[in-house]
Amino acid sequence: MPSGSAGRGAVAFALSLVYLIWGSIYLAIRLVIEEVPPLGSMGARFLLAALLMAVFLAVRAAGDGCWSPGVRSAVPRSLGSCCSRVEMA
Repeated sequence: MPSGSAGRGAVAFALSLVYLIWGSIYLAIRLVIEEVPPLGSMGARFLLAALLMAVFLAVRAAGDGCWSPGVRSAVPRSLGSCCSRVEMA
């Protein structure tokens, strides 16, 4: 098997993760919609996704040292901007 192709098990695992994560979002929306306004729950979901993506990128780039100062400062600036908008609402 060439080094660039994924095995059947890896593809099945990736698809099952997509199925579980995507399905859990609909379950969470169904449970949260009774307690929290839709805009608030959507904002929390996107903030959580941004934090998870930032952690993933930080772990991935930690060994490379490839983050420029502009990219390193973009995460705190975007989170600060998001949080300031949430407080005003």
